[in-house]
Amino acid sequence: MPPAYSAIKVGGRRAYELARQRQPVSLPPRRVTIYQLELRDFTPWTPPQSLESSGPFWQFSFYVHCSKGTYIRSLIEEIGRRLHSCAFTLQLRRLAIGEWHVCQAWSFPRLVAALKTQTDAR
Repeated sequence: MPPAYSAIKVGGRRAYELARQRQPVSLPPRRVTIYQLELRDFTPWTPPQSLESSGPFWQFSFYVHCSKGTYIRSLIEEIGRRLHSCAFTLQLRRLAIGEWHVCQAWSFPRLVAALKTQTDAR
């Protein structure tokens, strides 16, 4: 299920705009494909003291290869529901978008140097 805070258009407006105005947003489910879902690690997790509930808590690390239109945070929430529990995303890292892989990405210093070179050339 896409989250209410998504860029999907509802009646010509982005869903997140409606959600920010506290207007009800009803989005239909979308068909996506999960090509691979691999559990990489799980470790005990200690929540902040401000969370009042009983444990034990676990932190899971996943690798997901999925089709476009997949909302990973929604996938994690659904996994929690199916386990009759709850789940949320602590960290999310995109490794690829289409044919582009993170190993092709420039480091921040390289980007700054390229922008400086381009600016100096003008």
